[in-house]
Amino acid sequence: MTKELNKLAIGGEMRPVHFGFATLSEWCDMGKMTLNDIGKMGNDMPLSTAISMVFCALKHGARKAKVDFKKKDGNGITTDDVADWLDDDQDALLKTMDLFTKSMSKANDEKKAKGVKK
Repeated sequence: MTKELNKLAIGGEMRPVHFGFATLSEWCDMGKMTLNDIGKMGNDMPLSTAISMVFCALKHGARKAKVDFKKKDGNGITTDDVADWLDDDQDALLKTMDLFTKSMSKANDEKKAKGVKK
């Protein structure tokens, strides 16, 4: 059963977002971070890191939804495009952060529910 992806209104469209290991891996690589760095970031996240988080969530949301990661003109989406979209709707950043937090807490809850196997 395929889990339905969350969607975010950004760039004039409803776009799928996804926070999985591929997303986190690319985001960490872009920001030269570790998973521990993400946990410590909180309100001290640099703006470029926040933009790259939205970019990676959109990119991997498109991948998971099997849709093109392109703008209406057919060109690929860049971090600058995402920054421009966030200029137009700053709430989109807060919504993405909220989805990220919910995604991570849901993953932790599922992990606790399964327990540790020995």
